[in-house]
Amino acid sequence: MKYGGTNISFYSSVGSLLFTVEHEEESVDSVKASDVRTNILKRLASLTDEDLLSSVELNDTVEEERV
Repeated sequence: MKYGGTNISFYSSVGSLLFTVEHEEESVDSVKASDVRTNILKRLASLTDEDLLSSVELNDTVEEERV
C-alpha cells in the first residue's frame, strides 16, 4: 500500500488446521464438502485461542510489499 509515496511492507504466514471427518465407507468419495466444512467449524469452535494458535503453527512467514 502506498502511503505518502512510501511502500508499506506486511507479512504473510501460512498455517494449517488438522481435523477429522467420519464416513461409513473406506473411500473418501462419499465425503461431501458440507461434511468437511462442518467438521472444520467444529474443530475451530472446540479450540481456545491459545490452542488455536498452537495448532495452526504459523511458522512459514514471508515479507511482502504492497505497491
